[in-house]
This record gives sequence, C-alpha cells and structure tokens, in this order.
Amino acid sequence: MKNLIAIALTILATFFASNLIAQDQSYNENQRIIVTMDNGAIYEGTVLRETETELILTTENANISLQKNQFKKVETVEYDGDFLFRNSHGTRYFYSPTAIPLKKGEGYYQNLMLVANSANVGITDNISIGGGFEFISAISGNPILFLTPKVGFQIADKLHVGAGVRAISFDGEFYSTPFGVITYGTTESNVSIATGANITLGNPENFGFGPTVISASHRLSNRVSIMTENYLWKLNNDFIGDVVEGNVVLFGVHGVRLHTRKSTFDFGVMTTNLLQDSDLPVDYLVPIPYIGYSYAFSLAKNKI
Repeated sequence: MKNLIAIALTILATFFASNLIAQDQSYNENQRIIVTMDNGAIYEGTVLRETETELILTTENANISLQKNQFKKVETVEYDGDFLFRNSHGTRYFYSPTAIPLKKGEGYYQNLMLVANSANVGITDNISIGGGFEFISAISGNPILFLTPKVGFQIADKLHVGAGVRAISFDGEFYSTPFGVITYGTTESNVSIATGANITLGNPENFGFGPTVISASHRLSNRVSIMTENYLWKLNNDFIGDVVEGNVVLFGVHGVRLHTRKSTFDFGVMTTNLLQDSDLPVDYLVPIPYIGYSYAFSLAKNKI
C-alpha cells in the first residue's frame, strides 16, 4: 500500500512540476510555438506579447490571448518553410529511402498494406537504424523480419548522398540488399536514384545486382504530395524468364501522400509486369491497390 501511495505521489509531483515549467517558461517575440491547453485545445502561432499571466499569439486567423496557468504543453516549431508544417516523412517515398537522413532523436512508425510494420529512428544526425516484421508470417510462426540501417549526408545545397542495407530474414535464409542513393531537392520536393546488390548469406553464388530505383515526390499543398517510385530489375532466373521478356522486372508505386503534422496516409497503385497474362502485350503492367500509414515521433523533448 505504501508503495502505491509513493507511486501516486511521484506521478502527481511530476505532473505539477511539468505544469509549472510550462507556466514559468518565457518566450521570445516572433517565436513559433504550439500550445496544448488543459482542456485539449491546441493553438499554433507566433508569440506577439507575453505578460506574467498571459501569452498573446498571432495565429492564421487572429490574435488570441491564452492563460499561462492553463498550459498543458508547449512545443517549439523549428520549421520555417513554405507550408503550414514541415513534411515529417521526407526521408523516404512509399518504401524506398531518400538520401536525406533522419535527425538525431527523430523517428517514425510505418505500416504497409496493413501487414508490414516497421520503425526507424535517428541515432545521430547522419545515421539511422530501423527494423520490423510482417504480421501474417509472424502469426504463422515463421516471421519475416527485416533490418534497415541507413547513413546520409548533405554534400551541397539540395544534394544528399546516402547508403544503407535492406536485410530480410525468412525461413532460415538471410537476404540483404546493400544500396547507394543520391537525392536532389528538399524534404518537400525531390528526386532520387538508388541502386545496389543482392546477397544471400552463406550462398555467394546468389550474388547479383539489385534493382535500379528512380523515385520522386512533390508537395502540392499543406496536405497533399504526389509521389512515384519505380524499380527496374534484371534477374538471371529461369522462372522470371518464363514470365517476362528479357528477364527484366518492372515494378512501381504511383499515388498521393496525405499529410497531417505527424501522420501521413499513402494511397496509390502498384504496377508490375510479373502478373501479366501471356495473351497481353509485354509492356502491360497489372495495377494493384496500395495503402500505407506512417506516424512521426521525436525523442527531442518539446521540439517538432
């Protein structure tokens, strides 16, 4: 019982301390912040004026006065771009990465097609690590697991280079695709080219070139981006040769990304020549619906 009381007192002390910190914190004029109130209301704007008890914010619609003793949380907005908020998912397209790195403490959770789950986090400003699993295979007792480390560096204005590995473990085999990628642009609009190799651990004879991936993204508004992600892959495989002409596999995802401040919802169409009917032209690409979801988080307290 004493332990429960001690825990309760600790929680209450932490709550009141954080509330007092929010109240006592001072703000600079023209500083952009997001204020969450005790009643759940959220206000974003730039600081116009501050008194001992009030904070006056300039928002999109008007100047508002907020009582500091009702603050639950205050976050500093570091983005200073053309949109209402930054693209918090600019380090990748539907799946393929850009060369733009996650910053230290930044991360995201991603779900693809309802079954593939992964998370990535920046451990420095240039290095990130991530991994995940596929849900259906996990239920069956033979999970598909993957690991996704990446490094990225800015070498010139709007120009990044990066490298990483897409490693997959399945049914006792370990496959990896080391890759290099170059990206021109910003997190809001960019184009990337990536290529790499395919390696099966313990079976060097299966070494081969990976796909060449050409991807692009362009943000149209606060809420909408358009994206395309295209794979060109030549495989020396008898089965592939029976399906597609010249053993060249084509795969792409094309669609839109809908933005909120921390979440994105991806909707698109996947196209591939692997499912083409023998009676159809060789260049016919069979469309398949695509959906994805991502949520960005930050381990850097009170910064977004």
